[in-house]
Amino acid sequence: MYDSNHMINIFYFLYAKRKNSVALYNIKTLFRTSIWLKICCALFVIWALQACLEPFSASVGDEASNLLVVDGLISNENTAYQVRLTRAVANINEDITLETGANVIIEDDLGNMTAFTETEDGIYETNENNFIGVPGRTYTLQISTKNGRVYRSDACMMKPATQIDSIYYVPGNHPDSVAESYFTGLRVFINGKVNAEDVEYLRWAYDEDWKFAIPFGYDEVPTPDGDWEKTISKKYCWKSEVSNEILIQNFGGQSQKNIEGKELFFVDSKNTDKLFQRYSVLIKQYSITKEEYEYWRKLEQTNPDVNNIFGEQPFTIQGNIKNEADPDEKVLGYFSVVSAATRRLYIDYSEIRYLQLPVNDYYNSCGFDSLMVKDLNMSVYEIYENYILNDFYEYVLAFPILHENPFIDKVIGLAVSTPQCCDCTLQGELNPPDFWEDE
Repeated sequence: MYDSNHMINIFYFLYAKRKNSVALYNIKTLFRTSIWLKICCALFVIWALQACLEPFSASVGDEASNLLVVDGLISNENTAYQVRLTRAVANINEDITLETGANVIIEDDLGNMTAFTETEDGIYETNENNFIGVPGRTYTLQISTKNGRVYRSDACMMKPATQIDSIYYVPGNHPDSVAESYFTGLRVFINGKVNAEDVEYLRWAYDEDWKFAIPFGYDEVPTPDGDWEKTISKKYCWKSEVSNEILIQNFGGQSQKNIEGKELFFVDSKNTDKLFQRYSVLIKQYSITKEEYEYWRKLEQTNPDVNNIFGEQPFTIQGNIKNEADPDEKVLGYFSVVSAATRRLYIDYSEIRYLQLPVNDYYNSCGFDSLMVKDLNMSVYEIYENYILNDFYEYVLAFPILHENPFIDKVIGLAVSTPQCCDCTLQGELNPPDFWEDE
């Protein structure tokens, strides 16, 4: 499915984003104390975790309040496409308003029309089998809202596709303006070319997906009859991000339109878990019109913070969408019509280790403690029932503790840890993306 986040529509900053903060603590120290202190510490950690959850949304001020925000892109790819409709909010504490009940249609210069279906509130999609963009054709987006207003984009021509020859990376540093130091990681570059004479402008976007692991995530649990039952392992999961930079290029009438060693982005190895297992990036190289190039250039120049998706709203910049009955009404966003060339890159941890890059194991503070049968005078299942199934303690099974004699097949206790150290689904998705390839 097409992900309209690639639009990097700066006016879609308004989407309220809740940023979760996870506190990791060493449970081993916790267990050295008395049971009452353990309980008090656990309650304190729960309170601290709740206090860390802060909602985030961007505001545009009263002048731009309630303006329609349009985020949409179509290309020559065989996929489903999305248009997202929202309303701008006046201040950061307001909830975003989703524009529901609209009719959304794409029409080409031959009169062919494709209707979008509202699949979620404010999100309108095509069927991947019903529409694919054709280079050389011109497309127009029409939106009819439930209050009777009709909005239409400028007619946009789909330019021919370009070519990505290679993606490569080198170890390097990236300045950290906040700490006045440097991040360590990988600098990612692209080579390619533009073969079509009428393509003068490019834009890039990229999807990041990566596999990560937590220390524990045992895939069996004890049963009342003294046996063990298989369950789902939650040791390995996947995360994803979409790019939020404005990456554009103007060839300015050059006869040789080659893309040689263009740096696109940086992957931090020390302060993220992106490179700890296996990392993938899909780079998209868009052929765009001069009008769209100017739109992104103005956004970039108006406010340097627009390279961060949470930058201030430059709502004075007009996109390519207007109210048919009232051209003076401001409409935020842009309907983008592009041709896409794509290429995927995988990077394994073995390559990071070969480059001797520092990697931050997010979960190196994960400890565990041992609940022993002989100490608690309980069976293995009773320990599991009383300390793990009981939500009061917020303990999770890390692994069974076996008899120290390897020839004696007997579980003599259970190791327990925090949920964050035993359940990767608290941070990511249990199933890999459909495209994912292992080594």
